[in-house]
Amino acid sequence: MVNILPSFGHETGKWGILLQRFVYRLFIDPLISGIRRRVAGMIGPGETVIDIACGTGALSLAMAEKARYVTGIDFSEEMILTARRMAQGRKSETASFELRNATDLSCYPDNSFDLAVTSMAMHQFNPETGVKVLSEMNRIFSAPVWNTATCRFKPLPLRI
Repeated sequence: MVNILPSFGHETGKWGILLQRFVYRLFIDPLISGIRRRVAGMIGPGETVIDIACGTGALSLAMAEKARYVTGIDFSEEMILTARRMAQGRKSETASFELRNATDLSCYPDNSFDLAVTSMAMHQFNPETGVKVLSEMNRIFSAPVWNTATCRFKPLPLRI
């Protein structure tokens, strides 16, 4: 599969970060807003959720409107800062955002969350990294993993 999204590594500097914000806020977030609403609608009150590779935090914040608490993690410091700004702007008290590598979630005990989700992320990982991420997700949640990028608008349970 060809990744049509531009890659924005830390080496791109200030202009890369600005371009990243522009692309996500003006194109990607609005494009997947329907998926985000659908996934958020499946979250039950009282559930704790972790959003792996949360990006701008848009999905995390949508889920936080219903969940007891949502933790969003991402490897990009700029994405976490953007998510925190969005949460602050919405005065969200049920979401937090942490800079973490999804291949090592040892900071969370087994079954720490009711749900684990990821959206628009798995296609960016090489196969070995993807397996590590899914294994960590499997360890820290107590319900099925949803990968909204491959679910054809119907999140399917995946247990590995």
